[in-house]
Amino acid sequence: FPCQAVAKEISQRLNLLADQIRTQTRAGYLDDNHDLEGLMARFFNALFGSDLVNLNVIHPNYPAADLGDYERRLAFQITNTSAAAKITTTAEKAVKHRLNQHFDTLILFFLLPEKPEAPKKFTQPENGPHIKIWDLSDLLTLLADGPELAALQAANNVLDLRLGPAGRSTPALSAPAALPKHATKFIGRRIELDSLLPRF
Repeated sequence: FPCQAVAKEISQRLNLLADQIRTQTRAGYLDDNHDLEGLMARFFNALFGSDLVNLNVIHPNYPAADLGDYERRLAFQITNTSAAAKITTTAEKAVKHRLNQHFDTLILFFLLPEKPEAPKKFTQPENGPHIKIWDLSDLLTLLADGPELAALQAANNVLDLRLGPAGRSTPALSAPAALPKHATKFIGRRIELDSLLPRF
């Protein structure tokens, strides 16, 4: 089943990306979060044939959403925080800034293996947009049942921009063609070398 194989590979690579982003965020490197928005726009466009754009490029700190497809009236908020409060605050911002004027659906995508549970006080905005909550496992289920192989492969290729070619998470190191010819024996460190050799 080629589609399932590619879907699982995409899921594994997104988990790797999630780990990288969390580590860099904890270290204070926030530029990758901004780059992530553009990457995920290209990823979802390849996967679903959508026309998502980075809303933060159009309007810095765009409220409640990071990506938007105006024709399909679909928006995404991309986050790697595990705080359940993110769901409530996103819904409140969507209402306050009248996101429903442009978008009917807002997908809050947690770039995490497991999304937080929605707070008890969370309610869908009365006049929209309708908020869906996804995590990586939700996406894997969707990938296994939905897109065609060509779309899956195209989306996987987008991840190459960040993770390198599929099947390799870090750039390959080029090995020298041969060791220097003068390195015919070790010089010095005789005591240390003797301690490593077996004694008969």
